[in-house]
Amino acid sequence: MTVSRSGDVEDATIALIGFASEPDADRPLQFSGADLSAAGLGERVQNATWWDSNHHGVKLAGRQMSGANLSQANLSHADLVGADLSGSKGAGLLLRHARLEGTNLSGADLIGADLSWVDAGEADFTNALLEDAKLQAAKLRFANMSSAIMDGADLSDTDLWGARLGSIAAERAIFRNARLDESSGVGAELASADFSGATLRQADLSQAVLRNANFRDATLDNADLSGADLRGALFPNVSLATCKLANARFAGAWL
Repeated sequence: MTVSRSGDVEDATIALIGFASEPDADRPLQFSGADLSAAGLGERVQNATWWDSNHHGVKLAGRQMSGANLSQANLSHADLVGADLSGSKGAGLLLRHARLEGTNLSGADLIGADLSWVDAGEADFTNALLEDAKLQAAKLRFANMSSAIMDGADLSDTDLWGARLGSIAAERAIFRNARLDESSGVGAELASADFSGATLRQADLSQAVLRNANFRDATLDNADLSGADLRGALFPNVSLATCKLANARFAGAWL
């Protein structure tokens, strides 16, 4: 473990209230409810290992935690507002109900992570790995998810108003009853995605790949679908009257 003059902790493994060389697989780390925002750790806790540990409700707002290993850890209800978790490893991470407003999760590995009910408005998920992640009922207004990989992710009932979704890879993703008004998904890969019951007013899905996507009962008022690949897509009970459809492909679609 390296500690700089300012108290920064780098390449550390955090255990209990002190520091240990390796996590104990039989005794997960416990920081439940702890306020570590002023715990003498300086501003940075980089490359730390929190693997398979319990930090339910921990307060780490504003911390620099880039590269941290959070795989299988429990950070449900944690306060991570404005924290830097870029490049972190969080496969299987539990973040239910966590506060992530303005948090930097760019390039983070969140495969299979549970971010249900998080408040992550304006958070940065660019290039993050979110395959098969759970984001049900999450608040992601104006979040930047550009180029994230989200194949199979569940975003049902999620608020994505104004979110940036350009060039995401989200085949088979579930956006059922999600709110995507004024979001931008230019060039997104959304084949076989489920948008049933979702609202996409003024959403920009131009040039998006939406083959076999399900838009049953969705609201698409003034949405931009120009140049989109909508072959085989389903639009039962959907009006496209106000949509931009120039050069969109609809072969085999159910209109």
